[in-house]
Amino acid sequence: MAQAIVNATSFSAAPFAPVARNGAVRLSSHASFSQIPTRRLLLLRTAIRCSRRTNQRISVSSASSNPADVTGRSGGDQASSEPTPASSPTDENEPSPAVSPSSSSAPSAPPSAPSVPSIPPSKPSSLLGLVLSAGPPGSWDSSGVGKAVVRRFASDNEERWFMWYEGWTDDTSADPTDGSDPSGDPTVPLLSRARTGVAVSANGLHWSRGSGVAETDAKGRGGPGMVLQPSTNWWNFDTRHVSVSDVMMMSSQKVRASGGVLWMFYVGGNAEELPIPARVLPLLPPHLAPSTPGSPSPARDFTEGEVVEGLRTRIGLAMSHDGRNWARIEGDHHSGAVMDVGAAGEWDELFHGGPQIVFHEAGDIRLFYHSLDRSGKGGDKETGGKFRVGFARSRDGLKWVKFGPVFSGSNGKYAFDALGVTSRYVLRDPRVSAQQARAGGASAVGGAGKEDTRKYVMLYEGVAADGSTSIGLAESNDGMSGWTCLGPVFEPARGAQGKAEGEGDGSGEEKGAGEAGAWDSWSVGSPCLVDLGGGHLRLYYVGSDGRGFQGVGAAESLDGSFQFERCANLESLL
Repeated sequence: MAQAIVNATSFSAAPFAPVARNGAVRLSSHASFSQIPTRRLLLLRTAIRCSRRTNQRISVSSASSNPADVTGRSGGDQASSEPTPASSPTDENEPSPAVSPSSSSAPSAPPSAPSVPSIPPSKPSSLLGLVLSAGPPGSWDSSGVGKAVVRRFASDNEERWFMWYEGWTDDTSADPTDGSDPSGDPTVPLLSRARTGVAVSANGLHWSRGSGVAETDAKGRGGPGMVLQPSTNWWNFDTRHVSVSDVMMMSSQKVRASGGVLWMFYVGGNAEELPIPARVLPLLPPHLAPSTPGSPSPARDFTEGEVVEGLRTRIGLAMSHDGRNWARIEGDHHSGAVMDVGAAGEWDELFHGGPQIVFHEAGDIRLFYHSLDRSGKGGDKETGGKFRVGFARSRDGLKWVKFGPVFSGSNGKYAFDALGVTSRYVLRDPRVSAQQARAGGASAVGGAGKEDTRKYVMLYEGVAADGSTSIGLAESNDGMSGWTCLGPVFEPARGAQGKAEGEGDGSGEEKGAGEAGAWDSWSVGSPCLVDLGGGHLRLYYVGSDGRGFQGVGAAESLDGSFQFERCANLESLL
């Protein structure tokens, strides 16, 4: 196994030494990662290259960062030392990321050869909007695909799209890790076999994927495929499954020109055994979820209270210079996670799910995640608990302070989010430009000045009482409190099989759209938004028909609103 060796004294004047520990390289420093200058950052990138296709873990601790000192102050003298979204390529082989370009700023490139997902014999009658489904037999994602994170990169003469997504296979012969975990009990069922892979595209609609582990050459050039597998170290939090949740390009002002590094926040589970709560059952992938009253799903593998492995998930961090070769960054928790779940009786004791990063301003990085709150402290009448979104803050993206739950959806027995909120996508309101906000435009919140005063909006997966999911919209002035639900904006394509009168958003009107037999007729969720500029928004989501079919879809809004229409003319590719 290759060993990543880094000259420690090249990173900081403060003394520290790399410590090799069972294949992991620990870089312990008194300087945060964001303060590393360009030539020193190149050494870390070398370490990342050396650790590719291994299970090495690199730990970067920043003792000088006081996580309790996050105050939400405006930028200024911190702007040159804190991590910010990078606006330059991570490697000479990759184009620079597009930052809300106008529709004419990134010329269209001819689409790459489309992949041909494996469609089950009982495929839905309508595939409108579907862009990715299960891979062909023998591939690492042959049994299904789930959560997807899409990023668009543009240069002067082309645009390239990357989709990091979770996938799994029930065929252990097609899984390079064989699902092995020496700490696991073979008699206890495993809740998830998810891995993380990457697909590439020239236009964000026609995707090319790989059937095995992504291969790259010495310069980082290569194709798509599986890029992150469970850890083989028994003590880690992610020995059973790993699922991508967010990918951001981050660097400091000092290294913006040539040192952008991709940061992946993901969730992983290990062999810890826990009983499954009833609330979680309908949200399992279609091949695992049990039948639910009112659901077309047939009976599946798990039942309420059954003891399984992999239910308790924690948040991990990995870094890459090319999006294919990832090195885990060891967090403060003894398992390697960036933070631990809550203590017994706290709202987030069961798991952490769906971490997503938002840059508020220099020195104020925010992390949104969800959990199932069974503490009873939220005033819920439902005894099974409610899904809530939590919030944490950091100065450097490495050390986090939790601030508790901030949003749990609307109220009402028949609301589309009656059981709460899970995966979400939080961003500044794209309907108001940053220039307008800084100029104190009429649509901006607050007064004039250099501060970006746009509201925050949240596209979120709301869980209905029957276990189905829809995508709703909420807004907040500061992103930390006062989230207000504005209702559903994208729902399953149910048509004639829609909800009965009196269900939906509580208005007594049936809100289903589309047609019966659609691939996403039961649930839509896990939103990811790409702003193409000029009011053109593209929504990526995960949908299912409740009968075992699940895939990634795309919908668009051309007028800057949050009313989306499924992308058409894609079915011939599937």
